[in-house]
Amino acid sequence: MFDIGFGELVVVAVVALIVFGPEEFPVMIRNVMESISKVRRFISSVKVDLESELQRAEEIKRLVAKELEIAKQHASIDPNALTIPNQIRSAGQSAIESVAASAPVSDPVAPAAALTSSETSKEISGTAASDGATSLNHSSRPDHGAN
Repeated sequence: MFDIGFGELVVVAVVALIVFGPEEFPVMIRNVMESISKVRRFISSVKVDLESELQRAEEIKRLVAKELEIAKQHASIDPNALTIPNQIRSAGQSAIESVAASAPVSDPVAPAAALTSSETSKEISGTAASDGATSLNHSSRPDHGAN
């Protein structure tokens, strides 16, 4: 890394021993080693963060490429091909309108209005008496009779 040999490290250690003295030299070595350890942890965490960001960047690049492919596929669609569903939709709508115009309009309330109030009360009292129930019998209604 720094291209320092063992002999050079020994010279640096001897000079440090002379400058700091034998009492402070072990404390200084311990502090230097702790600092080196902190720097290594910091470099390691920066490396992990960079790798994480590079993976995110690769993911984004892959998603952008996928979106570009989808955009190319959408651009290759013939605009005239889109008119066929519109033609089918308009033909279906015109068929529905012609059937609706030819069918007589009936009032869905008219059959219920044809019954008089006395007939309705007789029907209700008759079914309640025959069933022995206190509530209305819904079997006389056409939508429940089919069930």
